[in-house]
Amino acid sequence: LPSELVGLSGMDTESYPVTAQALETTSVCEIPFERLDELSVLLPQLRRQLMRIMSREIRDDQQMMLLLSKKTADERIATFLINLSARFSARGFSANQFRLPMSRNE
Repeated sequence: LPSELVGLSGMDTESYPVTAQALETTSVCEIPFERLDELSVLLPQLRRQLMRIMSREIRDDQQMMLLLSKKTADERIATFLINLSARFSARGFSANQFRLPMSRNE
């Protein structure tokens, strides 16, 4: 979604254990970690925001592990849609109506 970061898990090794695939036309801004690190030294508020983002990612990953291990397929789909709704809403988009540009198998 707009403004979301990808690649945080590879910051320490520059090796990425996952891949991302755009399902529609997408714009991406690559920020080298070294430059981001330099800027975060100059801008303490940027460092705090990055820490918040990483904390949220850790929490979301933990919730996903719980989701995958303990819920039924219907519950996993419902949780996915609720999460997606919240992410859209947080960015000023409709939380109730959104398009899923993927096939049923995806």
